[in-house]
Amino acid sequence: MAKSDNAKELILSKYGKPSKVENQLGKEKWTYNYSSKFKSNRTVVFDNYGKIITNKKHYKPFHMRTGLNKYGYISVGIILSLRIIFGPFPALL
Repeated sequence: MAKSDNAKELILSKYGKPSKVENQLGKEKWTYNYSSKFKSNRTVVFDNYGKIITNKKHYKPFHMRTGLNKYGYISVGIILSLRIIFGPFPALL
């Protein structure tokens, strides 16, 4: 994806429409609240000129308990799949 000169357009293309938009002291705050228990919420704050001040991801309790991100789950899945395919003692075969 090409970088956009407009930060708001970039965020919209990446995450879609925000759940809530607030204006506070010259700053615009976009909040993304996802109903999925696996997808983390996000808060993006823009300044008066449309530049991103903060872009924070708020992890759901499920991620906080496991401590894994998307790549961690993929790695665990691959390891378990290989374990099932080759068995617990592949050296004895």
